[in-house]
Amino acid sequence: IIGADPANVSSLYDKYGIIVRSGFHCAPLIHKKLGNMNGSIRLSFSHYNSKEQVDYFIEKTKLIIANKMFIKVKN
Repeated sequence: IIGADPANVSSLYDKYGIIVRSGFHCAPLIHKKLGNMNGSIRLSFSHYNSKEQVDYFIEKTKLIIANKMFIKVKN
């Protein structure tokens, strides 16, 4: 979600039971090169995830964006 604080968005997903990781993911230099000094969110899918879980993630992402539930960061 462009412009959103990764830690804040991570906590929003947590409220829906979706576990994501926020931060620089051991790669601060690539974030710097991309001009992103706020970090990012990482979601890990695997063969253990069902289509319903993926759909649920997409649904909640759309809800977070549509309702502007996130805190914006200043670059």
